[in-house]
Amino acid sequence: CEQHWTDELLAQIPLPKEAIIYVSGYELASEALRQWILAQTEDKTLFVDFGPRLCDLDIHFIQALLRKRPLLTLNRDELSVLCARLYDLDSATLDAASRLASDWHIRAICRFDKDGAWVVEPDAAPQHIPACRVKVHDTIAAGDSHCAGTIAGLACGMDLQQATRLGNEVAAIVVSQPGSDGAPGRKALRQFQIQQQNSR
Repeated sequence: CEQHWTDELLAQIPLPKEAIIYVSGYELASEALRQWILAQTEDKTLFVDFGPRLCDLDIHFIQALLRKRPLLTLNRDELSVLCARLYDLDSATLDAASRLASDWHIRAICRFDKDGAWVVEPDAAPQHIPACRVKVHDTIAAGDSHCAGTIAGLACGMDLQQATRLGNEVAAIVVSQPGSDGAPGRKALRQFQIQQQNSR
């Protein structure tokens, strides 16, 4: 059902000023949704998680979306696909991510699994956010959990580096448990943060 949007449904979505709008690649099959996203005003932050559907999206739509200056979150494979489609590059590197950020004036979070995440911004050196040390049980929902943690951080007023660190922590908790059990509450998150500090 997440792909079946209509103008009437979209008109019911509340849009407060400076809202953060999460955009999943799975939903972008909907033409109505694509046009709604492109019509958003500049005060909105489009938080775009293309996911594996990136390969299926029309390149002209991708370029139009990038012109909206979204905040992208990309894993290693997605960065590689996006750079291949935009630049005919064979591999995903931080240099390619920096070029992407500078060319399109966007910010991006590049998620590199156990190697942590990199926050890439226009005309700036990439900032490394180390991964948390956990025993991985199940990687289902790792990317979604990272998005949720990062968006929660941004909504609470964190800067992008701080929010990405929170995303790393939430994702680490989720993958350290069997099954997709949802994001942690505040108490579990704080306990995890203390454990991570004590293990350094």
